[in-house]
Formats: sequence, C-alpha cells, structure tokens
Amino acid sequence: MLTVMNNDSDTTISHGTSPFFLVYLAQLLFNGFSICVAIMMLRIVQATQLHPNCKYLLKMWSCGYLSIFIANFGTSTINVLAKELPIRKIGPPLRSYFLDASVSAQFVCALLEIAIASERLMSAVRPAKYYNSGQSRCILYPATIVVLLIAAGFGYITEVSSDHLADASAILIIDISTLTVNTVSVRYCRNQFERMHGKVSLNARYQIREAQEIASSMQRSYVVCFFFKNLFNCFVLVGCAYTDENHYCRGLVIEMPYHFIESAYTGGLSCTSCYLLYWLMTNHPRLRRKLIVLVSVVWYAIFCFFFVCVPIIAMISRSTKVEPGSIADIRMSYQDRTEADVYFESLNKTWA
Repeated sequence: MLTVMNNDSDTTISHGTSPFFLVYLAQLLFNGFSICVAIMMLRIVQATQLHPNCKYLLKMWSCGYLSIFIANFGTSTINVLAKELPIRKIGPPLRSYFLDASVSAQFVCALLEIAIASERLMSAVRPAKYYNSGQSRCILYPATIVVLLIAAGFGYITEVSSDHLADASAILIIDISTLTVNTVSVRYCRNQFERMHGKVSLNARYQIREAQEIASSMQRSYVVCFFFKNLFNCFVLVGCAYTDENHYCRGLVIEMPYHFIESAYTGGLSCTSCYLLYWLMTNHPRLRRKLIVLVSVVWYAIFCFFFVCVPIIAMISRSTKVEPGSIADIRMSYQDRTEADVYFESLNKTWA
C-alpha cells in the first residue's frame, strides 16, 4: 500500500510491492534492450559503405541515442532500488544528473537529425563532386562541438529552471524543422535522380541514390516519432509544466507526482528512440543486409554456446568428478574410524 512520508528534507512515496515497481522494472529491462539496439546500429553503420560525412553523422546520432538509453537505464535502476520515490522534484543528485544527460542527449539527437537531412540534401546538389570528396573534418568536428554545447545548454537551462514548457516547445520546433528539411531532401533527391538519368556518371547517380535511400527510410519514422514524442511531451505538460518554489509539479490541467512524470517522459523517449533506430535498420536496404548478417552471427554464437560449449563443459566436469575409492573418499573413511583403528592398522603394516 502506498504511504506518503513527510520529513524536513523531502517528501517521498514508498512504492514497496506496488505497480510502480513493475513499471520501473519493465523500463529497466527495455532500456537494457535499447542499449543493445543502439550498439547494433553503431556496428551496422560502421560496416556499411556510406559517404564518410553521412557515416560520421549517423554514428554520432547513434551515440546520442545510446547516451539516452544509458541515462534512462540509470534512472530506472535508481527507481527500482529506491525504497521511496519523490513526489516533488528534489532528491539524490545522481537522479538529476541522469535526467539532465537524457534531456541534453535528446537535443543532440534532434539537432543531428537536422544535420543528417541537410547533408543528404547537399550531397544531391553536385553529386559527382560530393562522391569523390572525403570527410569534411573542418566542418563536421567544429559543428559537432557546437551541437554538444547547444544541447548541454538547453538541457541545463530547462532542468535547472524546471520550465518543461520551454523544453517541449524547443523539441517541437526542432522536430518540425527536421521534418521539413527531410521532406525537401526526399523530393529533391527523387527529382534529381529522374532528371539526371543517362546524363551523369554512375558515381553521381549512386550518390543521389544513397541520399534518397537514407532520407526516404527516415521520413516515415520521423513522422511517427514526431507524433508520439510530442504526445508524451503534452502528457508531461498536463501534469507538470513547471515547478514552484517548493519543487512541486504544477501542471496545465492537473498535478501529478514527480516520479510519475519522470517515468512517463523517460519511458516515452526510450520507446520512440528505439523505434527510430529499429525502423532505419530494417528499412534501409544496405543497413538491413548488414543487420541480417549481424543477427545471423549472433544466433550462430548463441547456438554454439548452448549446443557445443555447454555440453563440452558438462563432459569435462563429469570426467573430473571424484569417483568412489578416491583420495577424498579414503580421507572421509579415515575420519570415520577411531584413533585406535588407525594405530593398529599402521602397526600391522610395520610388522608385515
């Protein structure tokens, strides 16, 4: 049964065996699964033949989502192990650090999505020249630092000020920009590919095709994630648009406990992020081929472990098992006999 505990430092709610524990445990397991998905995405992108600029942006984008899953995994772990849950936005610093990291990583991924859509659009303008160019380190590396600084600033300001309305508004504006740029990229790449049929080199057509595949594969997932991500943000605003001077949540419609809002936000963010990675891996032709190969290798390793390694280990353990009459059994038999029996037995051996 839920009990509210008031003290001088905080106000918490004890979850014990309540349904909250099962929710946090499910989030913990799902975030662990999402971490594996993000690592698979990184491995697949690394193994796929893409333009260096596109590959760099996709890897940074995957690392951003990996950071989200790790931060949300830490938050879920705290909620599972904690005896009490906060009903206002105050608690252990570690909880705040994880949430700040999750919010900042969300901004990083959102900004990188605009960068990926813009890079695909620019690659189709002069495809032959872009195909032969290498990685633009003088542009990508400083841009990455700027994105990280902007995202860290957004995350810190929104979490310190507890202005969730500003956070949701910023994400909404960035997502609309991403959808707009990616839509333009898809249409431009399609028209450019049809217009240049038979007029340019194969390398140029390959570059346009690559740009179109990436942009088209991410378009539908962007739309779905845009809907659900902002749906979760609206739910957060309904229950906690900002916090007052006592760190209690004040919503636009009702007031909810802070741990409930935190769970809804991190859970929704993990679900939409994992779906986005999964959709890209399974819908992009070359990424899907690499995914099939990687999954086959993983299943083969699992098969070898359970059907080859485990039987061999069991056979070795049985072969090294102590048989009757061994030294251990003789030692046990000596322990069961009296000291007189041992003395006379030794004396008989000496006389013999």
